[in-house]
Amino acid sequence: MRDAKYLAFLGFFFMALSMAVLMMTDSAASLYVYAVLFGFGYGSMAPLMPFLLADRFGRHIMGSAYGLLIFFTAGLGGSLGPMLAGFIYDHYGSYAHAWQINLLALVLVALLILKLKPRHSPERS
Repeated sequence: MRDAKYLAFLGFFFMALSMAVLMMTDSAASLYVYAVLFGFGYGSMAPLMPFLLADRFGRHIMGSAYGLLIFFTAGLGGSLGPMLAGFIYDHYGSYAHAWQINLLALVLVALLILKLKPRHSPERS
């Protein structure tokens, strides 16, 4: 069986690539390219993350692990991210630095995903 971490890496890579496209956009066509790339990367995370968590930590703690993941990514990131972007816009007059931080974070997460070790357990439940 193939390791799901490589698919997760590709999802984050596509989101990072889309952020680079967004930062260089100058037309509606490039916004469509951004939307397709980001949508593909972001959309791959919904079915992939539960599988990756269950594979790494086991199904017996899947609910807790997925709950924490959702809390920190969607909850904290979804609420603090826009406030940070607004602060950056107020301070610099542009969202460019916010996009750069986002791009850096996506590249970092993509690379860290590759460092995930397989679960070493005799039972895979």
